[in-house]
Order: sequence, then structure tokens, then C-alpha cells
Amino acid sequence: MSDDVVRAAQARLSTAFPGWRDATGDAQATERGRLPAFAVSLTITDSERVGMGGDDWWYDGILTVGLRTEARDLDTLDRDDREAAALALSRNVNTAILGGPSDLDGAAWTIEPEGWEADHEKAEKSVAVVDVTFVLRLVGPAA
Repeated sequence: MSDDVVRAAQARLSTAFPGWRDATGDAQATERGRLPAFAVSLTITDSERVGMGGDDWWYDGILTVGLRTEARDLDTLDRDDREAAALALSRNVNTAILGGPSDLDGAAWTIEPEGWEADHEKAEKSVAVVDVTFVLRLVGPAA
């Protein structure tokens, strides 16, 4: 069930960000020559039985889409433009994830945007980071 959510998000992001590498599960996503990249993760935060005697459960979670690109791609812009570029990336993620059908092709019961955050990482090179989060609810058998 949670793998279905991640796979659906990966498929949508691959379409929305052609030329970007899918780095989901890759601990070395920021190595030289491997950017730009996106990664998808899902954290289940809570669960409860749907009804008395039923076999299905509600699962609440956070879907995180992390975008990584070389900071120099954004550093040529002034501060306000860097913020606008990061906001534009987050909006593209929202459009990809929430676009029709808005349930990630049936993988999620509900999904809503939670927010986004931009930052820079220092590794071999400076990396611009945009993390976009969604709250979602899944329904499925007991885990």
C-alpha cells in the first residue's frame, strides 16, 4: 500500500521533471554529476481500525518530495529570485502530485499539501534543496 503511493508519486514526478534523476532510496543523491534529482519518501504517523470488526485500517502519513539541484543554478539569481525559483519548483511538485486523479491514481484515500522548505546543503558542491510535504490518508489491511 505505501509502496503504491511512492511509485505513483515517482511516476508523476518523472513526467513533471524530465531530465531529473529519481534518487528515491539513494543515500548518495548529491554526488557530482548526479543532479538534478528528486526523491520520494513516505512516513506513516498513525493508524486506526476503520470500524468495529472490520479488516481495514486508516493510515495517516507524510509524503515528502525532496528536490536537489546544484545551487549555482539558483545562485545566479538574487535572493528574491532564488526564493521565487524555489517556490516555482514546489508549485510544480504540487501540480504533479495533486493533478488528476488527485488520489495518486487510487493509491491514497486523501492527500493535501502541507508545505515546502528551501535550503542549501554543503557537500562536494553547494546543493539547493527544496522539500515539499503532503499529508495523506491511506486505507488498507493491517500492516
